[in-house]
Amino acid sequence: MAVTRLLVLVSLAACSDPPGTNVALCAVDASADATTVDAGPCSPNPVATFPDPTGLHPTVTIQKPADYSTTCATPRPILLVLGGYGSDTGFGAQIGMGWRYLKDIPGGVLILAPDGAIRPGTAARYWNADPACCDVGHVGNDDVAYLGGLIESVLAAGWNVDRTRVFVAGRSNGGFMAHRLACGRADLVTAIVDLAGAGRSTVAPVCLSTLPVAALVDHSQADAGIKYPGGTWMWNVLYPSTLTTLAQRAAQNGCTGQLELVAASAYDHDSAQPGAETDRLAYTGCPVAVEHWREPNSAHVFPQTTQAGTITTVWGADAWAWLMTHPR
Repeated sequence: MAVTRLLVLVSLAACSDPPGTNVALCAVDASADATTVDAGPCSPNPVATFPDPTGLHPTVTIQKPADYSTTCATPRPILLVLGGYGSDTGFGAQIGMGWRYLKDIPGGVLILAPDGAIRPGTAARYWNADPACCDVGHVGNDDVAYLGGLIESVLAAGWNVDRTRVFVAGRSNGGFMAHRLACGRADLVTAIVDLAGAGRSTVAPVCLSTLPVAALVDHSQADAGIKYPGGTWMWNVLYPSTLTTLAQRAAQNGCTGQLELVAASAYDHDSAQPGAETDRLAYTGCPVAVEHWREPNSAHVFPQTTQAGTITTVWGADAWAWLMTHPR
């Protein structure tokens, strides 16, 4: 299924500063110009494994609910889970975000948990999301094309996907990648969750998408890994602050208001902090939601509060409920 994409080169100045900026990222995301990908006919026995044609990423096996119907009666949401830089795998992120057993919750969900490419000469996995994070070896792999193609392959194989609920969730480097897909593949992706990542740096592709993508950004003000006020990681490319990241999502979604506090201490998500530590904020005047969960003192990867008698954590249950209530 070919998808026509317009790639417009930005200025040479933007692509040459700072030194070592990945040339593959010096293009404008233009998913608004992409042809919508239609799902193929629903198959009672669809292909379940999806190799990467480039060989950079391991084969992905789709996780399906135990009650997935071979009669193709019920379309299911699909969730793409993306890990952070280093040893974090897609399944590791899925567990860490409280979603190990998510596929079998009432209603069920199809899950893809791909692994990032391996940084040359190391065992570290990464997503090439932005010049600020995290193609340290400047390989130039196009992970927008890879992950978009992975979703397209699932649709083409005949999985019964609810096209109004195509979700991407990532933590740290995976959060950066979720934002990139919200611009580069807004024709496919309908909502994202970013846990401790960030949006586009000033030398990243400009987002020209006119398609809205609901966004939930969860970030601790005390995060020492990806800093809430913005910063650099490994080299001299600034990633944006959390407030700038939220403003980027609000601009794409056509929000006319501002970020406002909805409820202080709304959630108890971090088991290392006493009581309900997480504030809930949201942009006003948004045709499509932009929300922020803010912890004052939590770590970059914080231990999640468990939820007795359920198959996920409190954070996992709340984040999934948020996604499900924000279809396109």
